[in-house]
Amino acid sequence: MNGKVFKNKKGVKVIHMVRNPFTMSLSNLNYHAQFPTPENWVKNQDFDPCSREGWYNTQTLADLVASTLFIGENPIMRHDDFEKLFQICTSIFHGKGEPDWTFHTHLRQGDPVDAMALATAQLVGQARSGGDLLRMANNIVKFREVERLEEHVRTSAHLPSAPRDRMIQVLTLSMDDFIREPAKSAARFLDFALEDSVADDVKVGVAAEYERQYREMVKEGGVHITHGHENDKIGNTEPLYQFLREHEVFGRVLGNIEKLVDDAIVESGGGSH
Repeated sequence: MNGKVFKNKKGVKVIHMVRNPFTMSLSNLNYHAQFPTPENWVKNQDFDPCSREGWYNTQTLADLVASTLFIGENPIMRHDDFEKLFQICTSIFHGKGEPDWTFHTHLRQGDPVDAMALATAQLVGQARSGGDLLRMANNIVKFREVERLEEHVRTSAHLPSAPRDRMIQVLTLSMDDFIREPAKSAARFLDFALEDSVADDVKVGVAAEYERQYREMVKEGGVHITHGHENDKIGNTEPLYQFLREHEVFGRVLGNIEKLVDDAIVESGGGSH
């Protein structure tokens, strides 16, 4: 690989949106427990959130994330965590409530802690209908590997290594920051994507307008936010946050993902959360 290869290509910019896994888990429960629900599949009598899903009936989620999340002295999670998640899920979905309860019924009418555990087990462990948290963590690891590989190639070939010279540039942005500080987050997005091809005052104006429209949508109920939604089933979230953090499986796995997310945000020039 030589300098000409890099010079003739503009490279690729990737904007990776992430979220704190604990707030994401609370938001996931609140979103799917809404009435009326925006997701009809949660009311399907045939949907089992604890089924052992696989891609093409062969690859499990554990197979797909093993090379990134199971490695090292302090892995993000262990292979047997999937069995623990399955046991948590089945003990609630098939062991509590009425026989005809759907996933949605469990989330709305079940004990709040059970609902939190059931929703999080599905969010973390399912290959197709869930798995969002593990895919997010997997993406962070993979993007980091790609960036480090390019850094190694550039160093070995004595090529420029400034950010603008890179073939792969990744900006990790926090959804939590977008919720708290829409204009500031939008400005970071625009600076990364457009650099100096657009005047700073134009980008500032676009970011400010984004915040105005976002605040207006939230006020009108057009954007789902974990706290304050008119159909908020959760109520006081603190006991549920505490449950997740203190749980043997959820606390360890989500805590490890939280550190991974925080590190990725800091590496991208953002603040720690």
